Amino acid sequence: MGRFNSLNTNMFQQIQEIAKVGAWELDLNTGLTSWSEEVYRIHGVPVGTEVPKDEAINFYAPEDRPRIIRALEISIDEQKTVDDVYRFIDAKGVVKRVRSIVHPMMNEDGSVDKLFGIFQDVSEQHEREQENRYILEVTKMGVWKWDIVENFLEWDDGLYDIYGVKKEDFSAAFDAWESTIHPDHKAQAEADLAKALEETGELDTTFTILKKDGSTAYIGARGRVFYNQNKVPVKMLGINWDKTKDIEIQKKMDNQKRLANESAKFASLGQLSAGMGHEINNPLAIIRSHIELIQKDLKNDIDIPVDDLKNRFRKVEIAIGRIEKIVKGLRTFSRRDQDMKDYFIVSEAINESIDLVEEIYKKDGVAIERLGEGYNEDLSLYGCRGHFQQIFMNLIGNAKDALEKVEGEKIIKISLERDQDFLDMRVKNTGPLIPEAIRNAMFDPFYTTKEVGKGTGIGLTISKNHTEEFGGTLTVADEELTSFQVRIPISDVKKQNDPSTKTA
Repeated sequence: MGRFNSLNTNMFQQIQEIAKVGAWELDLNTGLTSWSEEVYRIHGVPVGTEVPKDEAINFYAPEDRPRIIRALEISIDEQKTVDDVYRFIDAKGVVKRVRSIVHPMMNEDGSVDKLFGIFQDVSEQHEREQENRYILEVTKMGVWKWDIVENFLEWDDGLYDIYGVKKEDFSAAFDAWESTIHPDHKAQAEADLAKALEETGELDTTFTILKKDGSTAYIGARGRVFYNQNKVPVKMLGINWDKTKDIEIQKKMDNQKRLANESAKFASLGQLSAGMGHEINNPLAIIRSHIELIQKDLKNDIDIPVDDLKNRFRKVEIAIGRIEKIVKGLRTFSRRDQDMKDYFIVSEAINESIDLVEEIYKKDGVAIERLGEGYNEDLSLYGCRGHFQQIFMNLIGNAKDALEKVEGEKIIKISLERDQDFLDMRVKNTGPLIPEAIRNAMFDPFYTTKEVGKGTGIGLTISKNHTEEFGGTLTVADEELTSFQVRIPISDVKKQNDPSTKTA
């Protein structure tokens, strides 16, 4: 067996050693075989060692020997190149994975007289693939590849389990994947895919599938688009994983959060209920009194002066308006509107909430003052109006509680300003300052300094969460008075509705 002299250059030998790729040649007429130095190294024998062809076959694992023999036969008989990976045991007993490419070389008569081959140690690559496969199995992920030009969709074994599809029932086309998507989510899934192909080049989405057994599952998908030189998408690679458990857990957490939110909301309503009954009874008594007077005069055929009648009806109208404000405030504050998002004017939401409690607070000697230019501007936010009002109601409720034992003036000052692109709302009170030591802890769930039965301990936590839903912050401000500051990015309704401000 001779050296593979045609490849024997120092540079090429170094390349072979680094890449762990060797070359060999078999002369079918003489039976002589030539190996490059890397082929000797992969076999674990000294360079130049004579290894007859039949003995070389024995380096392959017993179960793979028929395959390598068949590869040689196909290359000779069918004049085809055969590329495959085999288990291999070198002269030192080390088990490897080798890639062998067998290529036929024809003479002038068109018959094969030589075989030329590439021999590569792919053990490290195989080990990495095994590790990756293990990771995918543990994380319940599957890999897919989509040839967009040929419409050929290739799945690994993990995806068949995730989708609940048998390999023999999968047609390996885009339509096969599309048919698994739940009808209610198909349009969105297709839109996300189209956006990845046409705009972003990246797919990151979640969709619902309908399995053969009738069950549903949430599937996470991430992928990357590959383009040709004309920037036309030709291939896409990605992963899928089952997100069903994660989403179900998130739904339970969201439901618990909603229940806690409503609990705090109705606890606040409970604290207001006694005062509300009195607030509604007062205007009702005014209405009843004026109607009884009018009825009495009519019964006694007494002519009622027009101005007197107008005055009585004006007082009735004012009383009705007061009841309407209270009822409107209660309805807005108590409704289950956690998913209702829209643009709303901040000053309107604040004034509506103040109307709900102002008269009650007055009876306890607490005055409410409105400060700032924000009340004169149409400062708007996008989000849940009810959540914003709950932030506000929690803050002024806490402010009122802080004033309970104050002997001097009891004032809640509510300032509203625009600070560049932010809404700056501050709720201040003339009560004692909050100790520095508890400023951070007071936003923790169930932390309260109030007496037992007077607070839930989650009001500030919910207010902070709702503020963050708006993309804002809730903090204790450093001022002369106790002050809570809410900063939220402003959403300009006029700009939002102006076609000239929209970009293509």
